[in-house]
Amino acid sequence: MPWWTFGLGRPPQVPKDALTAAYARATGPQPLTAAASEIAAPVSTLLRHTDAWQEEVWRYYDTLGEFNYAVSWLSAMLSRVRLYAAELVPGQDEPVRLEKGPAVDVMNRFAGGVAGQTAIMASLAVQLAVPGEGYLVGEEKDGAEHWAVRSTDEVDARNRKWRVKDEQAPNGDVWRDVTNGHVFRVWRPHKRWYHLADSSARSARGTMRELEMVNRHILAQYLSRLASAGVWLLPNEVTFPVREEFADMPNPLMLEIIELARLAIAEPGTASAVIPLILQLPEESLEKSKFLDFTLKIDEKVIEKRESAIKRLATQVNIPAEVLLGMGDISHWGQWAVSEEALKVTIAPEAELIAQAITKSYLQPRMVAGGEDPKDIGRF
Repeated sequence: MPWWTFGLGRPPQVPKDALTAAYARATGPQPLTAAASEIAAPVSTLLRHTDAWQEEVWRYYDTLGEFNYAVSWLSAMLSRVRLYAAELVPGQDEPVRLEKGPAVDVMNRFAGGVAGQTAIMASLAVQLAVPGEGYLVGEEKDGAEHWAVRSTDEVDARNRKWRVKDEQAPNGDVWRDVTNGHVFRVWRPHKRWYHLADSSARSARGTMRELEMVNRHILAQYLSRLASAGVWLLPNEVTFPVREEFADMPNPLMLEIIELARLAIAEPGTASAVIPLILQLPEESLEKSKFLDFTLKIDEKVIEKRESAIKRLATQVNIPAEVLLGMGDISHWGQWAVSEEALKVTIAPEAELIAQAITKSYLQPRMVAGGEDPKDIGRF
């Protein structure tokens, strides 16, 4: 049973120009034909594979805490958006919310209601913020609709059938066919190439590269201090407690220092990481001993570079800069103003993009299948 007949009985006659704006219904992979290219983008062109820049920003999402926080904030904000069916009324600036009717019933069933729609909005927010695109996959299982957001790495096609990564597979690398389902793409179009996805993370990669390198440099400095504070140049008559496992070694002191360095890196929060190595020296040998400091000094300019990179990143990603930089210096009213601005400038456009995609690819075809006219109906 195809997706549009869930409880409706017959498929909709979706017009061929439905493949418009930043969404595309995909009933199955189709070959490109001259006729199709003249009407609308064929389904085959909507199957996207991850580009090199998208691979890079996904890596930053996994490893760069500042970028992950920004995306997580946006995802949390979008999860609070509620979808409902509304009607466009001539003369009204805003659509009028419907309280009952087929459109309301279809909306209530989507993703299992409010809880499922919350998860859908949060996941799509991540896809739009990181690679700029994602897929929404609906399937019928055990007589019920199940919806999930998938990245471009999790959707593929073979033998004119859509496939997704099997979420039940132990290693997560097994494909399964999408049967009795619906797949459509949601993306933010690039301003030059409409069929390609775009996101603010794409142009922020240079800053994220710099921030990653600065973070690594600072980490290396800290690790060098944990591994070894330096070395003593000592006379031969120096004695020290020898571990049993090092007793028969030719240079037990060197092995002892290496072992202490290993423990300090493996367990930096323990007392053994900071307790110094104790050596016993004759009084006349103390003046002969010499300490060489091998540690890298923490460069204050490096810290300043990191702060500068974070500030630049805050102005490049699609969230208010104050969210990433913190609101400690902003008054209560200032924080309210930031939240209001974020709602209008950041959250509303993202919500409208997703709602429009679901309207054209899900709600209106379902209404057509039920014999309704979806002309002025939308999801907002």
